[in-house]
Amino acid sequence: MSQPEKIDLSLYKKNADFVSKTAAQLEKDFSGEGYSLNFTETDLSYEKLYEAVFPIIDNLLNTQPYKLQQLIYRIDLPEKAYGETIQKSNEPASELTQLIIQRELLKVVIRHHYNCK
Repeated sequence: MSQPEKIDLSLYKKNADFVSKTAAQLEKDFSGEGYSLNFTETDLSYEKLYEAVFPIIDNLLNTQPYKLQQLIYRIDLPEKAYGETIQKSNEPASELTQLIIQRELLKVVIRHHYNCK
């Protein structure tokens, strides 16, 4: 059995359609855990996703880590990546935010890839 090809997400981070769909995926997953993210199409960028998600992740990490774990589970971020970030990072909230957005972008890219075939 062959290994799946590695997807270079940097190619999609500047694509407005993929960023918009990533924002929608973030809104869906965060709302499923009771957190509100409301992105507008105006001036939406990958960086704006980070700016919106970071305060929530930082707050959860510092006040309700069990709720953060529930969110991580819903997003389907690998437990190993979560654990290593919490244990080894000097800025775990920032790195977790980046990992979460990358995971959500990956979901969008995979969906696009398989819907186009």
